[in-house]
Amino acid sequence: MFKTILVPLDGSALAGNILPHVREIARSTHARIVLLRVTPEPINLYPSTGVSPYQRSTPMQDRDATNYLLRSDPTHRAEWIEHEVETAQAYLDAISLDLKQSGAQVTTLTQPGAAAEVILEAIDREGADLIAMSTHGRSGLGRLLLGSVADRVLHLAQVPVFLLRSKNAENEPAMATNVTYKRLLVPIDGSPLASAALPYARELALCTGAEVLLLQVIPAQNDWPYTEQAAFLTGALLRGAKPDDQPNEAAWDLPLKDTFRVKQAELIRETAQNSLDVAAAELTSALKIETMILSGAPARVILDVAKQCCVDCIAMSTHGRSGIDRLLMGSVAEHVVRHSELPVLLVRALKQEREEN
Repeated sequence: MFKTILVPLDGSALAGNILPHVREIARSTHARIVLLRVTPEPINLYPSTGVSPYQRSTPMQDRDATNYLLRSDPTHRAEWIEHEVETAQAYLDAISLDLKQSGAQVTTLTQPGAAAEVILEAIDREGADLIAMSTHGRSGLGRLLLGSVADRVLHLAQVPVFLLRSKNAENEPAMATNVTYKRLLVPIDGSPLASAALPYARELALCTGAEVLLLQVIPAQNDWPYTEQAAFLTGALLRGAKPDDQPNEAAWDLPLKDTFRVKQAELIRETAQNSLDVAAAELTSALKIETMILSGAPARVILDVAKQCCVDCIAMSTHGRSGIDRLLMGSVAEHVVRHSELPVLLVRALKQEREEN
């Protein structure tokens, strides 16, 4: 399933933190690695966007002068492009040599342009079936270049994205750590959308010899204010209901009965266990599989389980949507990526699956 891994790099140690994971996945799956370095475009009309490293350290008026020179002097522009490409290629060659020493098949690419667009084009051109990259895991004004690029790639790419939130210092060696996968965490919510990650988790687990922990998070009983509301929020969501499938407004005012709560809790757990059993059967009997049902806020529970159960990687699906159009697993996946210290394999649900749900 994983035959070609596309690895976008921006020259920083933070971006390079993904490399030990790429090396292990390639070793286990025998996949080809394509290292991609997107060089800055020769003309930067807006200094805050796509600026080369040496331009970032200069005052704005000097950047404008450089832009003018690049636009007006073809010779200078050609020399500038050549310098950027040579620097990028030398950077990729050093990483490629290190990876090849571990037996990996590596190809290098350098291309100018807007980072996200170049990455998306390279997916089709290289036949990549996995993108592996670092994200700075920040939001708003705190985002750096690769953080926003990872967001865009995640929402537009049609292949799984393997993301690692970088937190190490810039001067830490990128390839210093050896990575092994012994346990994978796969959260599901009972819907076909959430199950999209299962085939990829199975492939990774089979190749690495890792065991799989299947987790389903159900709502906490204390969060159910009314009987009909409890039935809708738990049972309907577990069945993959849409947000506009609301019960009758009068139902929200019904009194809460402890007997109903107990029965509903039993039904929810039974439904969740059935979902886990189906997911476990979809994996394979050749894997060691453990199932777990916990209640609470999904993202928080996933992160806690990953830490407490010594998980090496989280594999989950995402709807690939943004804004108010996100459903449960979409927003949960984003929260997990932004706060997890572990790599997260995100599998975007197919378009027809999203439409059916």
